[in-house]
Amino acid sequence: MDRRLPVAALALCLLATLVLAGCGGGGKAANATSTASSTTPFASTASPAAPTADAGRIRAVDLAQAAPVQTLVAGTGGAFVASQVIYGDLTGDGIDEAVVPLASGGTMGNIAYVVLTPSGSGVSALPLPKGDASSGGVAVSVVGGKLVDTRPQYGPNDPNCCPSMLRKTTYGWDGGKFVVASTETVTNPDAGAKGTPAAASTGTSPAPP
Repeated sequence: MDRRLPVAALALCLLATLVLAGCGGGGKAANATSTASSTTPFASTASPAAPTADAGRIRAVDLAQAAPVQTLVAGTGGAFVASQVIYGDLTGDGIDEAVVPLASGGTMGNIAYVVLTPSGSGVSALPLPKGDASSGGVAVSVVGGKLVDTRPQYGPNDPNCCPSMLRKTTYGWDGGKFVVASTETVTNPDAGAKGTPAAASTGTSPAPP
């Protein structure tokens, strides 16, 4: 009996074991690579948000020469005062609008205003529900991205200088126009100081001096 057969068989077994071990190792490597690929997050293909370079573009416009301002000046006789212009984003698009009051030049205070938004190379006016002119004493402000219009509300005995009450209307932008968000009537804090009788809003005449 040839004793070399077991040796040859043993050699074949060892060789087969090595081949299988190599195949098994290769399978693990492939699995590891596959697992790594499946857990690696994909790089975002979304473009970053464009910088709002136009956010303050309206501040560079000569508003005194803007057509809507000139039209309002001609119609009311008011005067443009650069220091009274208020800037703020009123439409929620990240771009500032300009609220431009017109002064009476006297005790009537501001008599009109217009809201301007960038349009092309210039500006355009945004329509206002209440209109942009008043008999005087209109004050405007921007609070929390909304337009606040404050106008005098006179009692029966109030002098022109000193309304006893103020009517505040807050406007919000609905995507295409200004709409009334809230209204309130408040006491004019300057009425008494300017000589308006405290009882004026009730219609009671003050006692003679």
